[in-house]
Amino acid sequence: KALPCSIASGNCQCVNHWNNACLFIRFTSLVNYFFGGTWSGCILLCFRLPITFLSSKNENLPAIGGEKVQLTVLGRYGAYPAAGGACSGYLLQDGDTNLLLDCGSGIVSRLQNFCSWTNLSAIVITHFHADHYLDLYPLRYALQLSKFNKRKDKLLVLVPPGGDIELTRIFSNEESKKSFADPFLFREIGSEEERIGSLQLNFLQVNHPVPTYAVKVRNNNCQLVYTSDTSFHGQ
Repeated sequence: KALPCSIASGNCQCVNHWNNACLFIRFTSLVNYFFGGTWSGCILLCFRLPITFLSSKNENLPAIGGEKVQLTVLGRYGAYPAAGGACSGYLLQDGDTNLLLDCGSGIVSRLQNFCSWTNLSAIVITHFHADHYLDLYPLRYALQLSKFNKRKDKLLVLVPPGGDIELTRIFSNEESKKSFADPFLFREIGSEEERIGSLQLNFLQVNHPVPTYAVKVRNNNCQLVYTSDTSFHGQ
């Protein structure tokens, strides 16, 4: 009760302001939040200002002022997107650094309103449930077939261990697997800190039916933690 709280319409969006911090929480069901439970499908973003918090088109979410870092909610739906929506995808921009956290269904289309795939610095895939990675497949074609937005280098994709194998399981032969992987540079998430442009990334494995990683992103001015899908645990 001590925290001012607003719920945006459409998908149980909850924003709490507390001193100089902000919590953004998406729940599959608010029942888990108020009465306990597993927090299934919970996404938590917490950060210190300065940051600009924007929603993508047709998303009814609040904006939080700041000057340095911009966080854009490209998609916020679990399992499948609502009409005009998209599954999990969060674009974090700091100067020339453009980091995409997850790439669920519909994200490639929405991404183009804010950032070309040629300017993406890296993608983090937190786990291998389809609503968090499925748009890597159309992104592959965008990277390979676009005549006007060509990248000069491979796109770094940070994935849970064994991710390159998981992503190519749908292909029936080695040539197709190689063709899919060609525009990407896959690197497994580990305990080491990753440096992506001006941003520093650290990872922590969290509770979920498949290996899943929370990611802490920071620079000199702010810090953001994205838990991905998880339930509460001591760490």
